[in-house]
Amino acid sequence: MTATEALLRVLLLLLAFGHSTYGAECFPACNPQNGFCEDDNVCRCQPGWQGPLCDQCMTSPGCLHGLCEEPGQCICTDGWDGELCDRDVRACSSTPC
Repeated sequence: MTATEALLRVLLLLLAFGHSTYGAECFPACNPQNGFCEDDNVCRCQPGWQGPLCDQCMTSPGCLHGLCEEPGQCICTDGWDGELCDRDVRACSSTPC
């Protein structure tokens, strides 16, 4: 790889991800693993994370009644089951018996 190619890669990464964690500072601080701060004091989240501090994971697309601990998960809340937490397992809760 030439020096020009290496510099181009660095510039592309900076454009894609902004400043490093040692660049601009946000108050309150962004979650350092999930986002970074821009000069305008706004957290920019990495893919799969959201919220003003980039501390809320995004569930898998289509997840209806679930939560996540890591991006892309769909952990069903009580009473729901299935890959997308779309199956009501409580007897008679959605349809009268």
